[in-house]
Amino acid sequence: MPEWKTDATDPIMRVLYQAGVALSPHSIVTNIKEYAGEAPSIVETQETLEALEAEGMVRRLDRPEEYYVITDHGADYVETEIDAEAFGYVD
Repeated sequence: MPEWKTDATDPIMRVLYQAGVALSPHSIVTNIKEYAGEAPSIVETQETLEALEAEGMVRRLDRPEEYYVITDHGADYVETEIDAEAFGYVD
């Protein structure tokens, strides 16, 4: 498994891919918990997002809070490596 990939990577990427908008780490955790039942901690989510940002798969938007949006590279990963339809998005 690549160094940047964790157990939280695929669920995080699915949520960002399906949302199509920038989400905060807390929103990502909420959506994973809603649809998968078990979610990574907020700390694990933030660490995974930082690793994904370093790989060019997500981009961070600095607002009053941190928000992340999937990049084209990240969308390609979802479309080729994982099931993008595994669970949905809650707003």
